[in-house]
Amino acid sequence: MPSTCDGHPALSGTVEKPSSPKVEASPKAESPDDEDEAVPVPDLPAGCFSFFFTNKEGKRLPIVLRVPPPGSREEGAPSAVDSHNLDGPAGRLAVLLSRLRPQYIVLFEPQVAWVREIEVFSAREFKRRTTEDQTPSPVGIYFMIYKDSVEEQRYLTRLRREKEAFETLISLRSSVVVQKTEPPPPADPSRVEKESTIFVDVREFRSELPALLHRKGVRVNPITLTMGDYILAPHICVERKSVSDLIGSLNSGRLYQQCTAMSRHYLNPVLLIEFSMPANGLTYQRSRFSPTPQGSFALFTGRNAVVSADAQVDLGARNLMSKLVLLIIHFPNLRVLWSVTPYCTAELFTELKLGRSEPTLDQLPHEGENLGDDNVEAVDMLLKMPGISWRNYRRVIAKVGSIAELVDLDLDSLVEILDNRECAKKLYDFLHCLWVPPSSSETASLVAEARPDTKRPRLALATRVKSRGNRGRGRGGST
Repeated sequence: MPSTCDGHPALSGTVEKPSSPKVEASPKAESPDDEDEAVPVPDLPAGCFSFFFTNKEGKRLPIVLRVPPPGSREEGAPSAVDSHNLDGPAGRLAVLLSRLRPQYIVLFEPQVAWVREIEVFSAREFKRRTTEDQTPSPVGIYFMIYKDSVEEQRYLTRLRREKEAFETLISLRSSVVVQKTEPPPPADPSRVEKESTIFVDVREFRSELPALLHRKGVRVNPITLTMGDYILAPHICVERKSVSDLIGSLNSGRLYQQCTAMSRHYLNPVLLIEFSMPANGLTYQRSRFSPTPQGSFALFTGRNAVVSADAQVDLGARNLMSKLVLLIIHFPNLRVLWSVTPYCTAELFTELKLGRSEPTLDQLPHEGENLGDDNVEAVDMLLKMPGISWRNYRRVIAKVGSIAELVDLDLDSLVEILDNRECAKKLYDFLHCLWVPPSSSETASLVAEARPDTKRPRLALATRVKSRGNRGRGRGGST
């Protein structure tokens, strides 16, 4: 129950009963002067009443006693069934302090919430007096409480809980991934930019990359993907591999199957290799579990390679680098990206999405749309034809049942299927061109051109890769 005192720098004297002659009663006033004399502070809100206190020197001190009214939602205040009968926010302690502006406050039952409101009032009062060129005076707070009592321990316990709550909030705020501030919405709805979206496989949420993307303002949409790990755009699918996953996928052949599935449904399949650079950034330490250099992985940056000085670079068929090169040769549309940390990967993804359309659920390939084993070769053959690309080959598959049926179509039918006259003209000319067998002289010239030169090229990668039938030959032997 806080009480406020106003008008005196010190509180000296005794509080007497209302029947004492030193305490003015509040009879009905017959004149405005008597009313002002009887009521120190008129028109107080609910839960407050005032009287005068006379000290030893004969000075009268107005005292305001306040009890939290019902329904004020303060700690210790009773609840009210009908809150419309109360004066609402006017009964709050902060409103009462702003109205009375007391100099001394006595709390008979200290509450942490009351102390915080008094601190806010004291700061506002200090700022107001400084602005108005007045001498700022601090607000004195006194507790009417017994030492080592239950009330004191209850107050100290609440202070300790408040301190622990702030420490927990500071700790969580330092590690939270959600942005602390959100940009205000634009005033013109027509200028609202579409939110950047990335579809992420639910299994990838075990890593920290989705959280880093969310921190950069990208909307992360979790979904179960049948192929790939990240969908950046309708034509960009990313398969993320660590070094250990890359080695295992290359050895088992699973990466080949994943690249095949991505190449059939996306124009730009991407293989992302995410690994950490060595501590010194110059050498790559050979793992103690891999005594041979075949189990190592190196980052080649032009002339300088991040490998140890004594490591022998073997480009054999069983080498990981050779397998990766053969994978790129087999899938010419495959793009290989590398990243040192997940933070770099998040930066890379945001740059790849600049200026590109957002992916949608309707454009994602479903499990039932996967190509069967019977028509895989036919689709690969279809994609090799001029005028057919990853953008329009699905239209041909939906309208044409076989390659023989495609050959029998006329130009107008191809234009209707491909919805592009130029592509249809290229395909029609290719399917209906007249084949003329080459003469013997032309065949001899072609054979001479295909014959290798006497000089070996500077980097004969094809001659270094050992085939399965020539494992026993030397590194520089021909196949």
